[in-house]
Amino acid sequence: MIRSLHYAVYDVLKNHQLDSLEEDAEKWGNRWYNIMSRVYLESYRSHMEDSGYLPSAEKDFQILLDTFLLEKAIYELIYEINNRPDWIGIPIRGIETLIEK
Repeated sequence: MIRSLHYAVYDVLKNHQLDSLEEDAEKWGNRWYNIMSRVYLESYRSHMEDSGYLPSAEKDFQILLDTFLLEKAIYELIYEINNRPDWIGIPIRGIETLIEK
């Protein structure tokens, strides 16, 4: 779901002519992505906290989340190379963000 939110932002940026607003649009798009991802994760974790499926330590949860996000973004990159090469920028940005983190 989180990677889908990332795609939503960059699909809008990619498919709309934003001219001089492009830098601001990306900044606000990333802000929306961060807020929506946080809300999604908080809700998910609150519903799953007693399930025993999630690590209880925050550090462990973050490592697991980042690993899954990176794995998904790499899968998306391979998919886009093979099917929609003009979309490879979206998973590349996701990979860059995770590596910078």
